[in-house]
Amino acid sequence: RARSRARLRLRVFPDYNIDGNWHAAGMLEYEKVVHGDGGSDDGRLRLDRYYLTGRSGVVDTTVGVFSANFAEGNVYDSKFKGVRLSAGDPIQYTAYYGGIDRAKTVAAISASYDTPTYGVDMGMYRFDKINDAARNIYMANYRMPVGQFDFGAMLLHGVDEAAGNGTGYVLTLAKNGVGWRPGSLSYWLKYYRQPSATYVSHTMNGMADYMSYDATGIGPRRGGFRGWGARADIVLVRGVALAVEGFDLHPARSGTPL
Repeated sequence: RARSRARLRLRVFPDYNIDGNWHAAGMLEYEKVVHGDGGSDDGRLRLDRYYLTGRSGVVDTTVGVFSANFAEGNVYDSKFKGVRLSAGDPIQYTAYYGGIDRAKTVAAISASYDTPTYGVDMGMYRFDKINDAARNIYMANYRMPVGQFDFGAMLLHGVDEAAGNGTGYVLTLAKNGVGWRPGSLSYWLKYYRQPSATYVSHTMNGMADYMSYDATGIGPRRGGFRGWGARADIVLVRGVALAVEGFDLHPARSGTPL
């Protein structure tokens, strides 16, 4: 059954410069549900992120509780407890080790390479465990300009004994605005086709996570979703933007490969 919820969210990001390199940073969040069900944090002010970030030698380092974004958010986009290390040029490597609310141990490594005419990303992500089974997700992404737009084609493969192995993809066509200049317009159009084994907590504000039913008492069942998403952002004044986002998603049928 479809769910409907409307909520207001306020976020403040404090940042203290310790010595010109290391920063103590965080995020205060207040959320109030105005329609639908609210969780245990509804109406509470929380310190939801708190971490140290800076450069150690040639390695950019972040330690604490911070936001993690795997595979442009198509694999995971939420709170992460642990360490993030990033280094390299022209190939940039990024590694994570720690945990999330749904998995005690998470390890990830990705690499990105950019040229003036194209970009390539690859990544491996292990969540141990999701619903009593380890989930390994592999990502390959190709990006290129197409006229005034940026095109991306991402391939995802998930291995999970409970959810059922699956292969999916995300296609993106986007146009970025010009910073915080008033009137600057950004927008994107995406097509998703992702079985549940290819993501853990999706970045979208749509219903993807609700379509991720995995194992049941009668054995493995494959969940997931497919469909379209679109978003447009316009800068009203510096520091204030208006965004409109919508999705037309359909659940994947259990037992049918994607």
